[in-house]
Amino acid sequence: MKKQSKKRFVSLFLAFVVMFSVFPTGIPVFATEIIVSNTFEVHYEGWTTDFGSLTTLTSREGEGMGGSRGMKVTNRQGPENFAISDKGFYLWGGETYRYSIFVRHEEPQAEMFTMTLQWMYYEEDDRAESTVIAEQVVRPGEWTEITARYTTPDRTHNTTIILATDSAADFWFDEFTVTQRTLQSSATEAFANTPANVGLKDIYANHFRVGNILNGNTVNNAAIRALLMLEYNSITAENEHKPDQTMNRAQSSDRNIVAQFNTGAARINAFAAENGIPIREHAISWHGQTPDWFYLRATGSGQGQFDTTNRRQTSVADIPWASREVMNQRLESYIRSKFALYASQYPTLQIYAVDVVNEYVLVRNNSGQPRLPGFDGEGAGGHGAAPGRSAWTAIYHGTSDNVSAINWSGTVENTNNWLWRAFHYTRMYAPADTKLFYNDYNEFDPTKRTYIINSILRPLFERGLVDGMGMQGHLDADQGGWSSWPRFRDAMDAYSDISVPGRGYLEVQITELDISRGHNSNTGQFAFTEAQQATKYAQIFNHAITVNARGRGQFTAICIWTINDAHSWIGANQPAIHRADNTRKPAYHSVAAIVPPEQWGDGNNPEFRYNSMLRGGGGSGSIYNMQTDPQWSSILSATAHNIMHGTTAEGTRADGPPRELRFPVRSGTSQGLRIRAGELLSRLVPANAGVKIEYTGRLSVAGSSQIRIEGTTPAISWTQATTGASNSFTHEVIISREQLQMGNGDISLGATRRMRGLQSRVFG
Repeated sequence: MKKQSKKRFVSLFLAFVVMFSVFPTGIPVFATEIIVSNTFEVHYEGWTTDFGSLTTLTSREGEGMGGSRGMKVTNRQGPENFAISDKGFYLWGGETYRYSIFVRHEEPQAEMFTMTLQWMYYEEDDRAESTVIAEQVVRPGEWTEITARYTTPDRTHNTTIILATDSAADFWFDEFTVTQRTLQSSATEAFANTPANVGLKDIYANHFRVGNILNGNTVNNAAIRALLMLEYNSITAENEHKPDQTMNRAQSSDRNIVAQFNTGAARINAFAAENGIPIREHAISWHGQTPDWFYLRATGSGQGQFDTTNRRQTSVADIPWASREVMNQRLESYIRSKFALYASQYPTLQIYAVDVVNEYVLVRNNSGQPRLPGFDGEGAGGHGAAPGRSAWTAIYHGTSDNVSAINWSGTVENTNNWLWRAFHYTRMYAPADTKLFYNDYNEFDPTKRTYIINSILRPLFERGLVDGMGMQGHLDADQGGWSSWPRFRDAMDAYSDISVPGRGYLEVQITELDISRGHNSNTGQFAFTEAQQATKYAQIFNHAITVNARGRGQFTAICIWTINDAHSWIGANQPAIHRADNTRKPAYHSVAAIVPPEQWGDGNNPEFRYNSMLRGGGGSGSIYNMQTDPQWSSILSATAHNIMHGTTAEGTRADGPPRELRFPVRSGTSQGLRIRAGELLSRLVPANAGVKIEYTGRLSVAGSSQIRIEGTTPAISWTQATTGASNSFTHEVIISREQLQMGNGDISLGATRRMRGLQSRVFG
């Protein structure tokens, strides 16, 4: 718990005394209400620095007030660099608030600190205005409170706090609060105007996640936030996590790309973390919404020599693209920096899925094909009638518009291919429980679907680099036409049927679902009725449940791409399941009616009934750990015939089974450990189709080892590479009941390098 200054403790104490004292009826009672309280003990709480600058914000254990955790601002170039946080969700225009924050610095002389408020005006094209509300001279090494009372103008929103000094000095800050003196009525009235306490997340709690989106504006809308917390257990940032909003050019070098969250991303991250709602990270690599400088030969601030103003009219071959080698390093560093940012600023935020590559395939000449080389047109879809191009293609596969002249061979296997690298790097740096997805639109087109499955998903899945397919699901409400229900249903079946021996089935998520009613701007009429829209929404949700019941690939999330009809990227087409006023449409009721009430659950703590053959397990089965089961230890150490070729297993005991297992390897994968598959698996998963086994351990030296599992048909093998001082690794395999029955009944694990610290978890 944070230590409070005496002054702060007294003020909070008095606030609570006033709020909870009993006064005679009819006498007005004033109370100080805490509107915002940022202590920074766990998260960054929506604070960041001026986006795109060299300025950095870091949390510092033991450097806050009273030895707690505080925030430090460094690398400032002058007074124009600052710490900033948009508190528009909490603060209303025309209201009077008291703002307080504690600051300190270690410069030899006193520093002048300023607290500035910035706001935007409704109905004036969001015109911005700002004013300094407090100035404070702060002596070196002393925590000093900066405080002010201020009333922002009426009809304003997005109230933002900016903290700076009049120099380039580093500084710390802590304990930011906003309070308001409010008039309490003499008789307390309970506020009970809340919606029903069951949302779609609860209705589908035993099937899959149901999600929606937020952006930098909607996250400040109290009604929308309440709606999201009621209905959904997944959040996707509409734009705020994309490359153009998370790449900091000023802090990046030619081969090292630094990620930064802007104020919109910070607000979304803080909201999700504070409310325990997992996020889908969207997206790592994309031909759209990625800054041009990222692809060019010089990326540092001020270094670029190529004028990108007319880049789309410039010959693709004449653009000074970066080399593959440089792009490999940029891509890896960006991914590493982005996930490190999540871990340091929002450590409790769960990233349950990530769109690693977005929209790389087009339908051209009635065939699914990768995008041609070049810069993308305006937006993601293309420029005029021309389909969107991809700078990734230009750098990794050449600049010719002749598809036959571009080397598409080894689409994923080739280590020079950016898709392979994007997934490989994301697997390296994303949290261990984050699922990796390829995401695309018009994914229901048969030719595009075929290319995605055969040239992207299956090769990546065979190498353990992808976990799922993201079906965007931007559809019209009719049953026929381009986005017909039969087409989409067939695509749902095709993607969920993808399997690889030893790895199980691919996950599927519908990631950007919206169903348009086809608004005609000239007549004001809609092409499709609300009833048609409701039918199609229900068909999709119902079929996802049907697919999951088959026991093969699973739908693990359905995420809608608009919180209500007023905030859709496709404008007046009314594609949402909630109206502009957040009331439920027929589409909502059609989806909610699919699952009977006795099958509802707690959407905040869902228990998805995923097939055990799904890669990653989905948390469905019990976790079996070799360290806590005496019978497992006896399997490994009771008799010599359980150890292959006379090698020995060494156990370190601590009042129970071995806490660490080691085995020496002299040569070849024929040396290792053997477990009796029938004896083990009959106890663990007698009725299941298979198991996932997760191996963790360390190699004796850095490098790579060939690891092979025999006793299955076919045998399973992989190359395990390790880096760094620990040389640790984690690897998952899926073994089906059929593979075990065709084998010899035992599973043996061998390696070409000495291993230690071997552990295994079996998921049923």
